[in-house]
Amino acid sequence: MRRMTVARWSLSVALVAVLGGAGLLAGWLPREAPDVQRGKQVVILAMTPEGAPPEVLLSEPERGVAPFAPTAPVAPRPTGTGGGPAPSTASADAAGREGGTGTQDSGAPAGDVLVITLPPAGRAESGGESAPADDRPVPDITPNPPRGYGPVTPLAAAPVAAVTEDTPAGPLPRISGDGAKPREVYARPFDAPQGTPLIALVIAGVGLDHNTSLAAIRDLPGAVTLALAPYPPRIGDWAREAREAGHELLLEVPMEPFSADQEPGPSALLTSISPSENVLRLQWLMSRFPGFVGVTNYLGGRFTTDPVRMQAVANELAARGLLFLESGGTRQSQAQQASGAAGLPFARATRVIDLTPAAGDVRARLAELVTAARETGVAIGVGAAIPGTIEAVAGWAPTLEASGVRLAPLSAVVARKDTP
Repeated sequence: MRRMTVARWSLSVALVAVLGGAGLLAGWLPREAPDVQRGKQVVILAMTPEGAPPEVLLSEPERGVAPFAPTAPVAPRPTGTGGGPAPSTASADAAGREGGTGTQDSGAPAGDVLVITLPPAGRAESGGESAPADDRPVPDITPNPPRGYGPVTPLAAAPVAAVTEDTPAGPLPRISGDGAKPREVYARPFDAPQGTPLIALVIAGVGLDHNTSLAAIRDLPGAVTLALAPYPPRIGDWAREAREAGHELLLEVPMEPFSADQEPGPSALLTSISPSENVLRLQWLMSRFPGFVGVTNYLGGRFTTDPVRMQAVANELAARGLLFLESGGTRQSQAQQASGAAGLPFARATRVIDLTPAAGDVRARLAELVTAARETGVAIGVGAAIPGTIEAVAGWAPTLEASGVRLAPLSAVVARKDTP
């Protein structure tokens, strides 16, 4: 197995630590997806934005890991490549660039790291036995939000015809003839007095694991925004249930990381193909389910530093009336500049709440978000759809009212940031 080094800017959602095995992994990859790359090793982790604490480098050594059995989900602890944590001021781009000249390593936290092998479509190799993909029907979910966050107000069914365009790639969001934008039509209604500190929480990876996806939709307040992966075979059903439970949605778009050892997934946006080809891939990804207000990156350390290709993506998202959340980035990222040039509403995550998934650490990161919101007016946290994170957020949400801070959907926080 190749050495796998994953730096802070290229980390992605820690989703499969709770999966039921390799059978589900085969189900992530729709047969019609272009450029499926199978049989390669991939790493799935929790995304961390620049400015997070110094656990910046995770390393997966030579392990010879066999494909995982369906009954034995595994989350091995990564091995740190340095002697200790880097200084807290170390930037994401300076901390362990895989493909560049960065040499600074740091201690790696234990936690949600899983190295997997994508088997051929429709089967999962595990000791010579095959396992079916987890294609269980998505149930009708009865929301059970924390105290103080009911009753649940379902969002309008999607797609809405006025902001939907039929294309060869499939149905895509568009700006309507009268100027209505999907980021407005599909947004969760929200109102707060001017000056009220706001926190947006984005829980990513919904749709990849049946039980945790159900828990995220059922147990989290509707004001929590959910980011859905494009690959699961029933992702449209998860999107429907999430909106019926009142959750605003984002689409996770896979983008090229710095490390060639990381596999971002089928139809990832790449620096090795033309801007127009990347736009075609983006359109295919956006066709996977309706009802999202915008896009967030999955990996993307290298792609977001390419100004030409990032500009093409920003132009396409802006033309379709969406917003963009950068969940993690390097100092070289061109996402904010490209968004500004395109007129694309943009935000960057303030904190990752579950880089280390211990309950105390998650609560500490949530407290940091409250402090940041009080200081700057808004804060954005991102986390993974894993049990500990869901439980921590559900327990923390009822305490916000006493702090004078409001939990808000991402669209409301982005709109506040864009308001002079």
